[in-house]
Parts: sequence; C-alpha cells; structure tokens
Amino acid sequence: MGANHSANAYSLSLPADFVSGDIYLDHAYGKTQAFFISYSDSVTQSVSVQLPDNIDETRLFIATSLNNEVAYVVNDTQISVDSSSPEIVSLVKYVDDELHTLGYGVALPNSQSVKINATTTAVGYLWHGINYDWSAPGAEQQLQNIYALESVQKFGEFIYNGISGDLDYLLSEDVYLSPLYQQAVADIKNRLGSLQRRTLQSRFSPIVITPDSEIDDISVKIDGDNQFNIENDTRLHLAFQVVNTEGKTICQYGSGMWSSSYVGPQETMWHIAKTGICGGSVVQDAKIRVLSAGSDSTTLTDLATVDVVIDFELEVELDVTSVEPTVINPDGESKRITIQGRGFQPVKPNFWSGKKYPLVTLTSQQTAVSKTYKPYYINHDGTEMWIMADASLFELDDDKIDVSVKHSAFDLPAKELLDAITVETDLVLSSVSKTQAASNDILTVKGSGFSKYASKNTVMFGQYQVAILGLSSTEISFRIPKDLDPGTYAIKAKRLDSKDSKWSNELDVEIAEADIVITVCDNGGLKDDNFALDVNGQRIGQTVTTDRKYCFAFPITLAAGVHSATLTGLDAPDGIGTYSIAFGGVSEVSGSPTHGSDLVPGSVPKRYTFKVVNPTARSMFVVPMSIQQRIGTE
Repeated sequence: MGANHSANAYSLSLPADFVSGDIYLDHAYGKTQAFFISYSDSVTQSVSVQLPDNIDETRLFIATSLNNEVAYVVNDTQISVDSSSPEIVSLVKYVDDELHTLGYGVALPNSQSVKINATTTAVGYLWHGINYDWSAPGAEQQLQNIYALESVQKFGEFIYNGISGDLDYLLSEDVYLSPLYQQAVADIKNRLGSLQRRTLQSRFSPIVITPDSEIDDISVKIDGDNQFNIENDTRLHLAFQVVNTEGKTICQYGSGMWSSSYVGPQETMWHIAKTGICGGSVVQDAKIRVLSAGSDSTTLTDLATVDVVIDFELEVELDVTSVEPTVINPDGESKRITIQGRGFQPVKPNFWSGKKYPLVTLTSQQTAVSKTYKPYYINHDGTEMWIMADASLFELDDDKIDVSVKHSAFDLPAKELLDAITVETDLVLSSVSKTQAASNDILTVKGSGFSKYASKNTVMFGQYQVAILGLSSTEISFRIPKDLDPGTYAIKAKRLDSKDSKWSNELDVEIAEADIVITVCDNGGLKDDNFALDVNGQRIGQTVTTDRKYCFAFPITLAAGVHSATLTGLDAPDGIGTYSIAFGGVSEVSGSPTHGSDLVPGSVPKRYTFKVVNPTARSMFVVPMSIQQRIGTE
C-alpha cells in the first residue's frame, strides 16, 4: 500500500475494502506494537430537535450507531452516520440516570441534516416495516412524501402527546394498538406502492409476554457463552432488541431497532433457520422484543400465524447463598443485613408497569415474629442487597433467625436460609478477612458485641495488643504488628464497659511470609528504557536507567500464597522497549513473557502471577548474575 513518512510520523492509504484489523510497522529490528483499528465511511450531519410539550432540554443525547451518544446542544449538534446505509437516530433523555427514548429521526446517507420531531418519530417507529431502497435516486423526496401524509403526522402528534405525560410512552402498547398506527401503515403502503419489495404489515393481535422459549417458530435461547440467541424458523424477516428491566438496550440486531438489517428469513429451499446473536450478558427480567418487517407474497402462511411484535421475557432464578452478619448482639440497635445470591434486580413485569423488588423476611425461631423488608441497596448484577433490620428482632439471647427471600415480580417459592443469624449477648468473633497473612497487613474481624467506642474494646493478636483502625457493632479492623516470626497467632477481643467482661472466642491467623526480590532490567543495548513495577495493585517502584545501571532489584515481603505483578513501560525513546523481569524466592511464575522488546509507553502492560511458599526461615535473595549478563541488541 502507498505510504510516506518523516522522522516521527508515518502516513499510509488504507485499501478500498479495508474494514478492520491490526496495523503495525515491520522493519529490520522486528515488528512494532500492533494497534487494532476499525474503519467505516461516515458523513457528518447536523441535528435539530423539536421536543414534546413539558420536556426540558437538560440531559438530552442523540444516540447513533457510530457515536453511541452525543450530548444535544441547541443549534450546535453534529453526529457521524454511516454513509452506506440509512439509520434511525434516537433522541434520549436521562432522568436520575434512567434512560428514556423521546423521539426518532431518519439519517439518509446523502443528507446534510437530521430532524427529530413528532412526524419523524412516527416514521422512525414504523421504519422496521418500510422496505425501500433508500440509496435509489429520489429517496429524499420519497421520505418527504411520507412525512407529508396526514395520517403519519397525526400518528406523530399522538406519540408526542403521550410522551409529554409519560417519558416511556414509546414503549407502551397503546402506541401500536392505536387506530392511528394502522392508518399510517396503510397510507405508507399506498404511497410507496410497487416500490416496496415486501408488504408493510400492521400488528393485528395483542402483545404477547411469555416465559415460553418458542412462539410461532421464533425462539429465544441462551448459549454456553451466556448470550441471547434469537432463532427465526419462519420465512419472515425479523429484527430484535434486548432491553433490561430499566428499559435500556443491552443489544440489538443490525444498525438499529428499526433498521433494514434482519434475522432470516429461512435459508435455501430446505428452510434452514437463521439465528441472530446478542452479545450482552443475560440479566434478570430481560425483555427480548422481536419484530417482523413483513414478507413477500410467498409467505402469507407465516403472516397468518406469527405476531408482528412478540415479547419474550427471561427470568433469572432467584438464589440465596449467604447472610452477613451471622451473629448479632442484642444491643438495641438496628442492623444492616447483607444478603448474597443472584436474581435480586428490581423488575418491571411489563413495559408500562412500575418496578417490583425482592422482599426479605426475617423470622425469630423463639417468638415466631416475622418482619419483611424491601432492600435499600441492590448491586448492578443482582448478586448482593442490603436491608436495615429492626433491633426488636434481636432481643432474645441464643435466638436463631431464619432468612427468606421472595421476588415480588414472580409467583415462585421463596428461597430460605435457616439458622442464618444467631443472637448472642457475649462478644463473639465469627470470621476474619484473611486466615493467612503477612506482617503489617490489615485484618477485618466480623462478629457481634463490640462496643461502639474504640477505647472500650481490647483486641489481641497473639501476645500483642493492636490499635483499632475501624469499628462498628458487627466488625473491627486492625493492622498486624510488624516483624512477626512465621507461625499461627490467635485473635481475641474483650469489652471493657461490660460488668461480666471476658475474652471472646479465638480465631487463628497464620503468618507465613517470605522476603522475595523482583528484578527489572533494560535488556537492550542503548540503555534508555524505563519501567514501573506494581505488586498486588500497589506501586513498588520504577527504574531510572543509565549506561552504568540498568538492572533494579525490588525487595518485598509477601504472605504465602498467590500474588500478581504488573510491569508497565514508561520510557522508550526509540519506540523499542526492551525489558526483562526475574522473580527470586517464588515459584509457579506464569503470565506474559519475562523478556521482550515491545514494552513501550501506552502498550499493554506485562502481567504475571506467582506463588510464595511457606518459608522455614526468613531469607533474602540476591539478584541472579545471569539477569545482568543477559544483554540483547535493540
């Protein structure tokens, strides 16, 4: 390919058929770092927006396939669109971090601007069924002819009126059950006439929401990679979109929900089913909306039996794996309870309902009193939630508390953990964050009965009293003393403000650590490269290479077990970062190559894992001479 270059720049012309791939320079000293680039021919268009009534201009974005989301600024918004095909761009608004789609606009390849208003929103809503060659001469005029249809304008006004009172009105079934929808479909069909290769079909039956995996030879499956597979075993052309319970798109087929890119129809005379794959992870209560764009006259049988819009619903099975804390002191204070499992996400059973949440019930075995709580926190993947439980549940010593979880969106049995929590008046230690640690590590001990005043608690680590770093009624944190010999140390605690003060139960922690050395060198001939070393996510140091000093030993004390290291390129003036790294006093090193010439600023760091074994005595490793003697050529 054609190219030209200077001392610090290299220009080249991409092949006409280039889409994506790795790009690098191949020269006398080897290949440079490869960069992945993708290319699509695009054009820039300006955007103008007419908002529905009662909608303000804050936090508005224009969503496209190339830009993803571009903040909308009145009279100053530019977007990039694919020059090879038309695209429906969306006007979206964020309210409290929830996304709402407010309108659509049509971006034709040969246009210079995109309008989003009530009429364009109506056309965008119907776009999936308009099968017209928009690259043909006169396409812009045909689009204007559709905009001019009275039924299309009335349908757009109907949608905008709905959005002015409900930000999610575009998701409502009222839109495509409206007689205005039917009339707009019929008028577009008459306007385009024979120019359409397929007949625009309206939806003629109520929306279907079902947990069944197959409807009318259209199925939704989950593959081994946790991806949605939408299989079309009909002779219809299908588009689909997968949204989560918030109404946000997880993925969609083709360049847009209403694009002309479809799944299917059946392949060849043998009617082999076609499949579209959605790479988004499976989430609780995902909605898979499948739309048929209609078909030609040979598939009337399919049209008689398949809804033009079908909604599949995916439910993730609810499960409860653990509850923290496991021991609670009857101290008259409310307690935060953490429940871990899966399937805890809030759910909207359909597109026009409110959210429904899992409910957590705590039951005393001694009194049979139960209290039910809605979680005040749920993490993004639905694997952890928090409730604040009343102190009145934890009044009786030696009581056991059962925990059950039921999702209010589903008619399914609750999941239970019996004897999940014990009520205990004594100070009790239930768990420690590490059972194998190193000197100076921070430990967190969970339990119950700690005084809320640090000065009223005594914590011992072996024979050493330790200073308290963090404290609540259910956990306490401290730092392990320095320079401890390897061995097993007992943790115990005592309250000083209790009449019957006595030591708690003990938890054992093993101090098993070793002094190791990680050596990093500039392994080339020019001695001008520098690198940074991180161990377990913390910066240990970086090299300062000269002609006389180009190997640097970094000693560090680590607990027995598996650790990670990262080597990052900082300086490589000639664009070639020649490095070597060696680990002394460890075993089972794995990961990136331990030497090479591609570690430059901005490149992917080298990552390693290694194991520190239980030492019999402390020992300091020296730098192996072979490392300093292994000099290469840049």
